[in-house]
Amino acid sequence: MRGTKRDSAPGISVAADWFGELPGAQLQAFRGYAKELETAYLMFSVSLDEAISLHEKAFLMDSSQVLIVASALCGRFVALVEDMLRSQAAHCRDYGTNPSIALLDPADFRSPRSCRVALRSLICHRALLVRESQFRNKIQSLTSLVRRSARDFCARVESFAPHGVITDSPELWEAMNAAHFDLNTCLRELMVMLKCFLRVLPDVELRSFQETVSSNNARHSGRPSTTVHVPAVRYSSRSY
Repeated sequence: MRGTKRDSAPGISVAADWFGELPGAQLQAFRGYAKELETAYLMFSVSLDEAISLHEKAFLMDSSQVLIVASALCGRFVALVEDMLRSQAAHCRDYGTNPSIALLDPADFRSPRSCRVALRSLICHRALLVRESQFRNKIQSLTSLVRRSARDFCARVESFAPHGVITDSPELWEAMNAAHFDLNTCLRELMVMLKCFLRVLPDVELRSFQETVSSNNARHSGRPSTTVHVPAVRYSSRSY
């Protein structure tokens, strides 16, 4: 049965917003930001895969050197995620934007610490009756999750010396894999949040949001703040 127009109206539900269409400008923004985030994650993920492959072949020194690169790429990826979360939070605070929100599921995370953060977020979400408060709760929870997961990953990398292995154990690699898995989960949550946010974002507020994102990114990159402009190309949103 085809859904009614009300069923697919922006802000009605996360499912409606995720499968619903975005206006042209918002769709271009979503594609541009999604590509930047996915590229940063892919670079981090590929470098970790390479380190694992080298480790399995007993090239321990080479593996430890690639892990140092992976750690730096992890930091770059997490900075982009935090910037996007911070930008959405600031815009909702200043403009009263009210996007739909999905609850975090502890089963979607691997490390015990991340599971506890997700569970606490879930309990708080159900206790909060105002959507604005629920949105702030999820922003804070995801920010905590990406920071903790990145910190855990980088701490494990520091167990490797630049010129050889100080600590090498299955538990060490399992912890790095768990942090990587949880960072991927956070990215998927952010993608859904971003599309839900853009679905309820009026055209007149899009430029302001882009400027906020650019300003936050510039703080990390050291480059002058510039508004993100994405190519004027139309895409179908059905793949998301």
